[in-house]
Amino acid sequence: ENNMEVVSVNTSKTGNPAGLWKANPNHLKNCNYVIEVQKNRIVNVYEFTDVTKPAEDGRVAFLGMKKVTDGAVIERMNNAVNVSTKQGAANPVKYHKI
Repeated sequence: ENNMEVVSVNTSKTGNPAGLWKANPNHLKNCNYVIEVQKNRIVNVYEFTDVTKPAEDGRVAFLGMKKVTDGAVIERMNNAVNVSTKQGAANPVKYHKI
């Protein structure tokens, strides 16, 4: 199975996985999935097609988001992606290769 690059976003404060996120567009262009994390747990997995052009502050939003319902994909994310964060960690965006 091929390696995948995914991005996880912590939505505990915003509840909005689409964005705006301070994320590196160069990292995101290789990603197919965004993982929504709340309280160190994966709550949803989405496919996305693109990101917006970065705003002045460097924030982007995910475009074409579609909720993933394939159990195998979700299980792979749950098994392979460490989404836990240190208490008070500032950056809610993380990149993962799985």
